[in-house]
Amino acid sequence: MRSKKIEEMKVLTAEALRKQGLTIENGTIRSAGITEINGLAVVTATIDMADGGTCSLGNLTAGQYIRCDKTIRGTRYGFEAMLWLMAVAGVDRSEDLGGQYIRVAFNEDGMAQCIGHIVKDTWLDFKMLAEGIHEEDFKEGK
Repeated sequence: MRSKKIEEMKVLTAEALRKQGLTIENGTIRSAGITEINGLAVVTATIDMADGGTCSLGNLTAGQYIRCDKTIRGTRYGFEAMLWLMAVAGVDRSEDLGGQYIRVAFNEDGMAQCIGHIVKDTWLDFKMLAEGIHEEDFKEGK
């Protein structure tokens, strides 16, 4: 059974996000994927906004990748985050994420919080996803 956080994320709507004080703007995914930063595998999406700015979403650890000792440890979060990102963007292959038109919800501080389909009311909140997976793993004793 999915955690409460993930179930809540499944029903996020633009209207609900606006009621929370978020503003929604259009953008285009420049790149998305899993990137190695200082030995950590990080899921991230870089978005070119319609107003000319750029933002980044995700940036949460998806595993450990250390080349020198060939350590690779993935997490369920990394895999699920990529699948959710693909679903929200409306693509079947991760390599097709670049160039997809999407919406981004920003909080009062101007930080990108959610990414959404350009037309459908489907949203991904990376933080809610990470918290939901953590809840599920804790319940399962992982």
